[in-house]
Amino acid sequence: MAETDDQHRSGLQGVPPHACFVCAKHRGDLPVPGGFVWQDELVVATHRIMMTPKGEAVREVYLGHLVVEPRRHAAELAELTDAEASAIGVASARLSRSLMSVLPVEHIYAMVVG
Repeated sequence: MAETDDQHRSGLQGVPPHACFVCAKHRGDLPVPGGFVWQDELVVATHRIMMTPKGEAVREVYLGHLVVEPRRHAAELAELTDAEASAIGVASARLSRSLMSVLPVEHIYAMVVG
């Protein structure tokens, strides 16, 4: 089935927002251990959610991993607006500085998935 332009622009490539793990987390359908670490109108940052082998969310905070995500459903990086991409970069830099100010770390690594 061909994807419509509206579906592409809204990030509906394969997984609609109502079935998206990230969107479920943002809606409050999944527990967010430690709550939202950072959020604004474009970006949400949380601790990583660990899953059991049965697919159940573990409620403890997984220290050392923060996940920075667009608030809007986007299936891949190419779907981010310039404002969203910029906001993710700014949030990542601010969160890195915050972590370095309170934890004895030498370096903060970043990984891009999407």
